[in-house]
Amino acid sequence: MLEHIGRTNEIVFYDQMGFYRMLMAYENTAPMKRFADEVLGEIIAYEKKAHTQLMETMWTYFECDCNLQRTADKLFSHKNTVKYRLQRVEQLTGRSFADRFDSQGAV
Repeated sequence: MLEHIGRTNEIVFYDQMGFYRMLMAYENTAPMKRFADEVLGEIIAYEKKAHTQLMETMWTYFECDCNLQRTADKLFSHKNTVKYRLQRVEQLTGRSFADRFDSQGAV
């Protein structure tokens, strides 16, 4: 697995493996839930307080292959609104959409 992510000949701790932790424990859902909580917990808490559409926007963004305009069209929103929401998700999670695989694995 480490070879796949380009980290051969080094020690990688379990909590540094991100999404790949789930592949190691697919029968045990606890690591999956823990990873989702790590990544999405802040967004969920924020949405409960601020009544935003961050999760829906993020999910739709992934469904639209990370295309801002298609996401905006699907959500009946302006492209800049979608961009702002995604930036807010990045701020809350401390993760970048540049690493799509890791971000999407939590959803």
